[in-house]
Amino acid sequence: MALNTMFSTTKPKEQLLVISGLVLVCLVVFSFLSIIGANIFFGIDLLKNSDVGSQLSKPIMISALKFMQIFQAIGVFIIPSILFLQFFKNKNENWIALSKVPSIYQIILISICIICLSPTINFLAELNSKIPFPQWVYDSEEEALKITKAFLNMNTIWVLFINLFVVAILPAIGEELLFRGVLQNVLNNIFNNYHIAVWITAILFSAMHMQFLGFIPRMLLGALFGYIYVWSGSLWICMIAHFINNGAAVLMGYFISINSLDASTENIGANYQELWIVIVGLAASTFTVYSLKKSFKLVATINEE
Repeated sequence: MALNTMFSTTKPKEQLLVISGLVLVCLVVFSFLSIIGANIFFGIDLLKNSDVGSQLSKPIMISALKFMQIFQAIGVFIIPSILFLQFFKNKNENWIALSKVPSIYQIILISICIICLSPTINFLAELNSKIPFPQWVYDSEEEALKITKAFLNMNTIWVLFINLFVVAILPAIGEELLFRGVLQNVLNNIFNNYHIAVWITAILFSAMHMQFLGFIPRMLLGALFGYIYVWSGSLWICMIAHFINNGAAVLMGYFISINSLDASTENIGANYQELWIVIVGLAASTFTVYSLKKSFKLVATINEE
């Protein structure tokens, strides 16, 4: 009881320290536990052999990496968020507003928005990759790309479902819960300006992925999720948008793997000759965002009456 009383009187800056501490502690603990789990369940000892790239041809290594990602996604994003919201439940019980479920119309709009935005994301990623970085960034990106391709190399429906869970469902829940549900709200209370909160959260969201060749498009995507959260007052629509973005990449990887889709499809918009696709897609996604904002306002007006 005394603990709850202590947390209920903390200020926003102190709350920021609390969530930062929770994330750091959980990152260390669950990363270590995931390495131990990979050794126990898959016989992969990453403490002795950390050269993951040379072992990606082994199915057991891919399974171990997916196990570790599940473990870390739950431990680093979901558990700290739940603990934080539990500590401050008296002050922040309406933050994530999961009782506000989006309508079918809103889900359709956000789906169209994310799909139409894909060429723009690819175009910005291509521009971002032209920025000069230290060599270690390129080496890290190459390693991450190898792992991503190995993850998305699927030949069965069963593996597709596993990948949707690992790559789309868990990040959509965990990352939105932490970044939009907790961090953006804490920053909004500190600065008393939701624009600042949205953009700082988006920067941290992109930096967390440690993939700097795609930093700008990921940051803009995070900002979009942040504004959708502000307008809707519910985390569900952000989770759905995040799931669609990641899930589309998984589905594309599956159809490419079974030779039902050309591999160049996943990079549509990155070629300057396809700039017209980027412009059309951006215009369509802008229109859906505008329609979404109007929809959220309409629902809020109805609820107030």
